[in-house]
Amino acid sequence: MPLVITCVVSAACGRGDNDASKLAAKLDALEKRVDALEKRAPVARPAPPRPDPNVTYFLPVQAGDSVRGSAHAKVTVVEAFDFACPYCARSAPVVDQLLDKYKDSVRVVSKYYVVHPDTATLPALAACAAGAQGKAAEMEKAIWNAAWKLDPPGFDATKLGQPSLEAIAKDGGLDVDRLRKDMGGDACKQMLARQSREVTAVGVNGTPWFFVNGRPYAGPRTVEGFSAVIDGEIAKADAALKTGVKLEDYYATLMASAKKSL
Repeated sequence: MPLVITCVVSAACGRGDNDASKLAAKLDALEKRVDALEKRAPVARPAPPRPDPNVTYFLPVQAGDSVRGSAHAKVTVVEAFDFACPYCARSAPVVDQLLDKYKDSVRVVSKYYVVHPDTATLPALAACAAGAQGKAAEMEKAIWNAAWKLDPPGFDATKLGQPSLEAIAKDGGLDVDRLRKDMGGDACKQMLARQSREVTAVGVNGTPWFFVNGRPYAGPRTVEGFSAVIDGEIAKADAALKTGVKLEDYYATLMASAKKSL
């Protein structure tokens, strides 16, 4: 700052010492104001609102959503994830173990929430397009296995590109031409946008996020951590079924009174 002032004042000297003095005084005042602004403490931004773990939120299971497990289960786990998210990749085997442990009692519903658009949009569209051929869950698992290695850890972003996704689809017995067409079509783009709106409305702002029967899960992403919550939800479901609620209607009953936004 002093160097700038000296140069400006020198240029002004030709107009008289009095003008130069006035200009120097103004610049000196300006410098003090800048110094004061630089020393001012940064304004703290409020943290984004988070969903309440004691509240049931509205996360409907809709046509096009990838569902693993029984179509009708006592516990519905909704997962919002991104294929380029390392924490999501670490959670994927845990989700598989939960489905194996709980068999028909638990189903997992995928909601693609793209936070790395340059990398994760194409695989989300590919999984959606595979769903049109009845193989969304298989495509999801194949994408995880191709792009991520957990032991030792590693990530190959090229596996999330179009050529690799088509190769994965071909290996899985999918119609690649149809997959390519559906990836570029409006239906899958609209599904991704719809799922993003659904999870954003209830506080999702990163990945992964899990909701167990509509309630946000904040525990460790381990089989044991999830099981503690799932066991409690199974007990609630059993009690509700004894009152006459049908299993196929149970989750819809929860959603009927669920909170639709924060």
